[in-house]
Amino acid sequence: MSQVPYLVFLACAVGGIVWAWRGSHDVGNGAGVVGGALLAAAVARLVLPESAVGLLASRRRFADVLALGILGAGLLVLALVLPPT
Repeated sequence: MSQVPYLVFLACAVGGIVWAWRGSHDVGNGAGVVGGALLAAAVARLVLPESAVGLLASRRRFADVLALGILGAGLLVLALVLPPT
């Protein structure tokens, strides 16, 4: 049961990558999905206890939340600034 947050993140990230892979007009949407999944993983890492986050816990809580949050925010910004095609 402790791997559920990680599996949810992984499924969303793979879904976003597949969505972005479909063509140049879908890259922004795919990046947005992956960015949202990373931000959701950061929130899950922040609020869930250590025993419930599974593979999302690889370092100290602060470092994990910071890394996931920066990557997620960066991908969301990228998704917003990509010009629609």
